[in-house]
Amino acid sequence: MLILIPLSYLLPNYDDQNQEDLPYFLESRVEPGSPLVGRTISENNLRALRKLFLAEVVRDGVTVSSVGPDFVLNAK
Repeated sequence: MLILIPLSYLLPNYDDQNQEDLPYFLESRVEPGSPLVGRTISENNLRALRKLFLAEVVRDGVTVSSVGPDFVLNAK
């Protein structure tokens, strides 16, 4: 996630009034030692991303598709 957020400016610039589905899906892994580990989605500011949306988290092979602000990130 730390890599994807700064690179989000490389995505096409769609105006905010066009609410069509965008054809981009990005995947990231939280590694041990990451500053994201042990903090919630809200604490990591992953709820207010501009042009990106955190759709799901996969943990231990289980997909969590409705990730709430209190969801705590762990490393693999």
